[in-house]
Amino acid sequence: MSKEQVTEQQSGQEGAAPTAEAAEDTYGLPPQIVAQIKQLSPADDAGLAALLQNFPSHMGKILPLAARTMGNAAVRRAMDLVKKWTAKGAAGSQSQEEIRSNLASPADSTAVKEHEVASFMSDKSDPQAPDETPSKPKEAPAAEPAWVADARRYNNVQEYLVEEFNELTAYVCLDDDTGKLDPKAVADWQRAHGLPADGKVGPHTVQAARAAKTKGSAVASTPQADARIPV
Repeated sequence: MSKEQVTEQQSGQEGAAPTAEAAEDTYGLPPQIVAQIKQLSPADDAGLAALLQNFPSHMGKILPLAARTMGNAAVRRAMDLVKKWTAKGAAGSQSQEEIRSNLASPADSTAVKEHEVASFMSDKSDPQAPDETPSKPKEAPAAEPAWVADARRYNNVQEYLVEEFNELTAYVCLDDDTGKLDPKAVADWQRAHGLPADGKVGPHTVQAARAAKTKGSAVASTPQADARIPV
């Protein structure tokens, strides 16, 4: 904002009737600064950044008022601009001398304290700005071997055989995460029982599961031999 615009605002303010705006609504800011803030649109983050840079002692008051009129997103963009300008040693659209000659007060020599704006900037109800930090791309899940995919398709259409196999094997071949039959676990079971380890639950696999179940039951029901020494 140019010096002429600031001067026109001051003249308009002097000729206008006193407003009824409560003191807490303007946070005790000088009327000239209040007028400038209210003229800023949500896209005028550079203008707000210039005010923040030239009046650091008023930052804690400028920010909440600007947030009410411009939105918190614009305030954050303005804060980012201030940081960039400070790092580069650059200024806003007006020099400090131009703005201070119209609006500055002795209190502006006081550095702003971080706690003055901490409560405002930590407002959890405000939509968070997108994180500009590039995130690491998520690793794509490894494709399962072709034989596993083929066995999974085969087992999906063998509903009755799979159901009987699960009951006979006490559901030991189910995937803990999905609760579905895991072809790799089936292949391990087949290998342990002398069958081709293809992961498919066909008639031969079910027959082997029946035999294993019967054998296990027979072993469990066999009485233990008398361990006493014969006389």
